[in-house]
Amino acid sequence: MTAALLIAKLSLLGVLFTFLPLFAGIRVWRRPLAIGLVSATAALAGSAVVALRHTSLSVAGLPGVRAGALTVTASGGLLHRWPLLIGAAAGGLVVLAGLTWLAWRFPRWALPAALVLMPIRVPVGSSHLLVPFYLVVLAVLIAEVVIRDRLAPPAGAGRDHLRLALAAFVALAGLSATWAGLDFASSGSGFAATLVKLFAFYLPFAVVYYLVFRYTRTAADLRRLLLTIIWLGVVLAVIAIIQYPTRLVFFNRATILHEKAMGQGFRVNALFADPNILSRYLVMVLLLCAALALVEPLWRRRLAGVAVLAAVANVFTLSRSGYVALAAGLILLAYAWLGARKGSIVLAAIVVLAGAALGALTLVRGTPIRAQTLRTGRGWNKITAGRYYLIAGGLEMFRAHPQGVGLGNFPLAYPKYKNRRARASLTESHTTPVTVMAELGGAGLGLYLIVLFTAFSTALGRGLRKVHSPAAAHAPPEEELPDHRLYLIKAGLAAVVLAMVVDSLFYNAFFEDPYLWTTLALIAAVTCRLTVWETRSATIALSRNS
Repeated sequence: MTAALLIAKLSLLGVLFTFLPLFAGIRVWRRPLAIGLVSATAALAGSAVVALRHTSLSVAGLPGVRAGALTVTASGGLLHRWPLLIGAAAGGLVVLAGLTWLAWRFPRWALPAALVLMPIRVPVGSSHLLVPFYLVVLAVLIAEVVIRDRLAPPAGAGRDHLRLALAAFVALAGLSATWAGLDFASSGSGFAATLVKLFAFYLPFAVVYYLVFRYTRTAADLRRLLLTIIWLGVVLAVIAIIQYPTRLVFFNRATILHEKAMGQGFRVNALFADPNILSRYLVMVLLLCAALALVEPLWRRRLAGVAVLAAVANVFTLSRSGYVALAAGLILLAYAWLGARKGSIVLAAIVVLAGAALGALTLVRGTPIRAQTLRTGRGWNKITAGRYYLIAGGLEMFRAHPQGVGLGNFPLAYPKYKNRRARASLTESHTTPVTVMAELGGAGLGLYLIVLFTAFSTALGRGLRKVHSPAAAHAPPEEELPDHRLYLIKAGLAAVVLAMVVDSLFYNAFFEDPYLWTTLALIAAVTCRLTVWETRSATIALSRNS
């Protein structure tokens, strides 16, 4: 290990030990921690450039992007184009300053704008990066937290246990950089893979969680974010529906047309790189429409129209995992709304419909299931589009490395443990629990399960914490009681998380999905900060019904 690499690893630990307390909501020593975070980040950037100047960096795990799609090498790469880098940095600072002013000037709409930009990716080589989203999130962070702490939580807000569970998981993921790459790759390559995952997904998405939790102070804020997600779904659904007859593809056109030529049908992807990610987003829109329809009677016709549009677009994605995820989310929402007895009837109906839809999609995508195919691992691998061998390789990886191979290192280690019949083009795990277990070991799998347990227990708990703030002190007595409508909203958000969990069993990209962190933050904010779903339309509807 070189001195520069050692300094880079120590600097990364400094970033983690200063960032995570701020993310967890510590109220003391915030300024020294912030100064330490900036210093550690600068030291990490400088030492990483020196330590990794001869190392290929690959963006693996980005939703819709294959492993190794982006490489930055010393020879002819960006690291040796200093004038270009300096010019890009200067332009980025100017853009960031303008975005920061806009976020400061329009605080209510800054974060919704960030949610709108989440699907937008800038092509860099053959990869697609979330550059606009990162810039807007950084601008909101500077405007609302650094310049003036306008999003500070009230003094009596309940403790966010979900954020603590996420902080523990991110801490372990970052610490895995210290041993990443052992036995199967160079220490520089392993460290680089972990570094990319942390700074492309985990740390910026943790900032998103932090901002969304602080932003959601009232039911109006919550409604604004939910409607932003839903109306963005309308735009994406319209684009997808137009794509199907016109064959118009904006991103990842070569892969989409290749799958069509292979007889798997034409799959729409709207502004995402992968149809499966579009399907996951549309499933989220469908579940949120269902939850809002339960608490806003006057919105039901419009929400039903959005749901129909999203459902039609979802059909054109030809995503089988999306239908399974939707079924799981609807079942959870039905049980929360109707109770155990009526929910079981809905369960039976959804299982039948989902089974029929999966059968039809299997025939359309040219992978019919036969009894002979189910008798061999090769047959299962064909049915699961290569996932069977990926899972087997991940389990072998875990047996050889119980502590894990390091965050982002699954593609580097997989060639050593893969089945000889496995496709060489598949190196990224498609199953999140297997990915977590292989990369972060048993401890990582345990923290992953703790995150899920905390999320669902927070969302489905009937009680809502009271917020002891000056505004709450003058609230009517009935507003101190838990609001059943907020419980249904939380159930809808929990259904979205469950759908993402189920989808990640087939597609991966769980913690790499920014909308997951947004949904988790909304669950925590509703539980810790809100007491009533206060909307004029709901009040009118309730008075008419009575």
